[in-house]
Amino acid sequence: MAELPHGTITFLFTDIEGSTRLLKQLGERYGTARADHNRILRAAFEEHEGQEIDTQGDAFFVAFRRAKDAVAAAAAAQQALAAHDWPDDAELRVRMGMHTGEPSVSEDGYLGLGVHRAARICSAGHGGQVLLSQATVALLEDDELPGVDLRDLGLHQLKDLDRPERIHQLVLPGLPDTFPPLKAPQSQPDAATPFQGREGELAEAAQAAVIGPPWYRRRLGVLAIAGAVVAALAVGGALLFTGGSNALARIDSDSAGLIDAKTNEIKKEVAVGSGPGAIAIGAGSVWVAAGDGTISRIDPDANLVTQTFPLDRTPSGIAFGDGAVWVTTSEDRRVRRISPAGNRIGAGIPVGNGPTGVAVGSGAVWVTNVFDDTVTKIPLGQGATRVFRAGLSPGGVAVGEGAVWISNEAAGTVSRLEPKSGALQTISVGNGPGAIAVGAGAVWVANSIDGTLSRIKPADNSVAATIPVGHGPNAVAVGADSVWVTNRYDGTVSRVDPATNRVQDTLDVGESPGGIASTGTGIWVSARAPLTAHRGGTLKLRGGVDDFDAVDPAAAYAYASWDTLIMTNDGLLTFKRVAGSDGNQLVPDLATSIPRAADGGKTYTFQLRDGIRYSNGVDLKATDFRRALERFFKVHAVPPFFQSLVGAAACVRTPVRCDLSRGVVADDGAGTVTFRLTRSDPELLYQLALPFADAVPKQAPDHLVTRPVPATGPYMIARYVPRKSVELVRNPHFREWSQAAQPDGFPDRIVWNIGSTPDAQVTAIERGQADWTVGPLPRNRLGELTAKYTEQLHVETRPGTIYMFLNTRQPPFDHLAVRQALNYAVDHDAVIRLGLGRQFLQPTCQILPPNFPGYRPYCPYTLNATKSGTWTAPDLAKARKLVAASHTQGTKIRVWAFHDVFGNGFSIRVGRYFATLLKELGFRASVKVLPAGATGYFNAVGNSRNRAQIGFAAWAADYPAASAFLNVLFTCKSFRPGVRTQVNFAEFCDRDIDAKIKRALALQASEPAAAGPLWADIDHDIVDKAPWVPTHTSKGFSLLSKRVGNYQYNPEWGVLLDQLWVR
Repeated sequence: MAELPHGTITFLFTDIEGSTRLLKQLGERYGTARADHNRILRAAFEEHEGQEIDTQGDAFFVAFRRAKDAVAAAAAAQQALAAHDWPDDAELRVRMGMHTGEPSVSEDGYLGLGVHRAARICSAGHGGQVLLSQATVALLEDDELPGVDLRDLGLHQLKDLDRPERIHQLVLPGLPDTFPPLKAPQSQPDAATPFQGREGELAEAAQAAVIGPPWYRRRLGVLAIAGAVVAALAVGGALLFTGGSNALARIDSDSAGLIDAKTNEIKKEVAVGSGPGAIAIGAGSVWVAAGDGTISRIDPDANLVTQTFPLDRTPSGIAFGDGAVWVTTSEDRRVRRISPAGNRIGAGIPVGNGPTGVAVGSGAVWVTNVFDDTVTKIPLGQGATRVFRAGLSPGGVAVGEGAVWISNEAAGTVSRLEPKSGALQTISVGNGPGAIAVGAGAVWVANSIDGTLSRIKPADNSVAATIPVGHGPNAVAVGADSVWVTNRYDGTVSRVDPATNRVQDTLDVGESPGGIASTGTGIWVSARAPLTAHRGGTLKLRGGVDDFDAVDPAAAYAYASWDTLIMTNDGLLTFKRVAGSDGNQLVPDLATSIPRAADGGKTYTFQLRDGIRYSNGVDLKATDFRRALERFFKVHAVPPFFQSLVGAAACVRTPVRCDLSRGVVADDGAGTVTFRLTRSDPELLYQLALPFADAVPKQAPDHLVTRPVPATGPYMIARYVPRKSVELVRNPHFREWSQAAQPDGFPDRIVWNIGSTPDAQVTAIERGQADWTVGPLPRNRLGELTAKYTEQLHVETRPGTIYMFLNTRQPPFDHLAVRQALNYAVDHDAVIRLGLGRQFLQPTCQILPPNFPGYRPYCPYTLNATKSGTWTAPDLAKARKLVAASHTQGTKIRVWAFHDVFGNGFSIRVGRYFATLLKELGFRASVKVLPAGATGYFNAVGNSRNRAQIGFAAWAADYPAASAFLNVLFTCKSFRPGVRTQVNFAEFCDRDIDAKIKRALALQASEPAAAGPLWADIDHDIVDKAPWVPTHTSKGFSLLSKRVGNYQYNPEWGVLLDQLWVR
């Protein structure tokens, strides 16, 4: 290092704001952007005689002999950065801070608090802002600074420094000069006025009130600012802050804020990832999990994010314990460990399906698995991982008072688990229990549907109190003397006094709170966008012809059709309209609650909500639900749902005369709907949550309609042109009755453009002509899109399996050995390369997709099979032996495939691969390609009269249950000869497997946790029988325009389109 300047030195620190977000946005081009940033700054430093002392990552530390040179360098750098053409229209903003002092110089560099003061000043600023200490400003009084002004921001207390610092801001012509409050832990107002340090905000408000918007401003000196304060007092009473407090009025969206437990004031906030949720505290840091797939590590003293950890999934839970951070993601069967010391994410520890909540205590990490109804215990020391039953749909988990406490949202209960034995006790609480915490001698659980907090007494497992809080309580934390609850839907935090079991304070945080954690003296709260913000505008959507099949609830079955109908129509039940694993939970929609089964599981009675009206002004009636289900049988009856209803069998035989008056007993006067079943049916509630069961008025005709039926949801269909367009507008009669079931939407209009090619859909988004596309993305552009649109392209896990069906009733696949041979022979990697590759496709040997109810890894059809259930390579030798033993060589085989509408050709490529493979095994194989259109193809291969031997197919679950695959596709009754719409393409029937499915369904109704292992056994049994060659599971993609925000992916419904906002 060159000799350091001595004497009076001005130190300048710089740092890129949001560098991790830029990295995600720019991908590989971030390196070029950072190199340009370094070049621009170094040129400014060199021009003004600055000496670079150090650089780390995106930050510079520079020393100047004269204060005015430091200011000139900062000004030149900011102007050059603003003028630079950054890639992809990115905003690269740099914060800068400077202080002047007389440091000591050692062989290691500069020493003294002056260096720390300069660094703290920089960390208090925002991107594009230049801050100066009073010492630096004092040296500028006799120097002329052409083209720049200074603005006094008042006194601010800086981290680890005893003396508060008066901080000034450099105002540069043509550049932004309005920024949020400084990120300083505590401001120190002068005794003369409570407004010191807020002059910029006050002046801005005054000018907005007097002369217009803040971006048209005159250059302001200190006297002008003081005048603006007076003007602000005259025109803006809302700006008054009593007692000189520097409390923030709100926590901004996509931020985490600290609430002082003594004063209930919001003291600070830090910007984090998009859609922040759960929070954990440990290792001197605050850890925030966000919906954009990141974990932010906050230094609470410096009030900034020191590290952002990108995940490949959306985090669902976070906890701190045993010196580490533990993170679950609902789309991945692992819990991740983050090392605070090394700032590294571990590879992950296997858990169950749908990992949700995580807690640390009693010598272990505990992870709830919502799809398995289990909790995984991972010992922190020696010992094997264990799995315990955890009640129905386990979600939140907490450890304390000698037990593990688990919330069961679907059951309205809390399960108390003995940590060593796994003994389970059940405690009934409110509706929708979710977040749970232990402290103050009690267990506290937030009931999201009731808007209450239940206090459980551990001594006897009784509910000692039920405390009304806010709307949609979703997180709970226990502090030194209070219990704190965030209320998602009304933007508040409730402070509960455990001594009185009453809410003693309600704090308005301004946004929608997502998570909460206590430090003892303070409460950290994460905030998402408020549900009342961003209302308005037109959302423009694109899709293909096959993505949208109907607007009639009785017939609609395509992806985009369901996306639309969940915004316009409602049933008795629905899946919770939120992102993450919580979106798999059933919640009451037009019903007031989810009833418990009576009469041995054969009767359900629903009570309707009062005051619901259709978009045409007609009142909702109980008989509308019977009408809806009768229309389902008359119009569509695919897939085979509602079969357990009394009268359903006759409706299947003679749809035109369908009469469900004995199976669906509706009382319009009482507002009740009673379902009577021929047998217990654990699938019925799931099926009632699908659009097929949406209410329709009695005037709806018995045939398929292209005119939209009246709507109950926040939108109604104003215009529908089949295969071309759909336009949604607001329903004037809609009044929000449940945020969980049917939240009001953000856009005023939603317009679908149907029929464009995938490439045209992407181009429309690039040009700002569309906001979202249902896909598929063009294969030849996938690399470009993933690199170019990091922030706009979202990869989604969908519960589906791609496979080749093998017709068990047609030669040669009526031989088990041949079916197994083809499973051994297939090279899954070769098939995947025909599509999107290993980055987006995962090999599989089984029916159920990973991370799904009943899934347990299994793959007997691989070279050197192991218990891990992982496919590694084909075993052609075994395949040839099996074919030889079957004596079927030379059989003529046609592999069925189809032209998709846009010529993507994946089905045909896969068909040709299998034809080649069959030839290698000794068969005479060719490919039969049907004309464009998936619907016609599947009708053809489904019709047993066509004798399709083998063909390309895919299946995605209609609801989160193993039966949605195994019961729908593989029972003997699921095969209906000569019916073109049947979906058991393999024509598979095995009486032993049928008996097992029957037992699993009975268990699913009576003891769901016990059903999971049986479903896994059935899945493996079917794999052994080989009616399919499962090739891979796939992911979905969402490409968004730059002008939309609030992306949320629901595992049942996909992207929540009406929750996207238009900027």
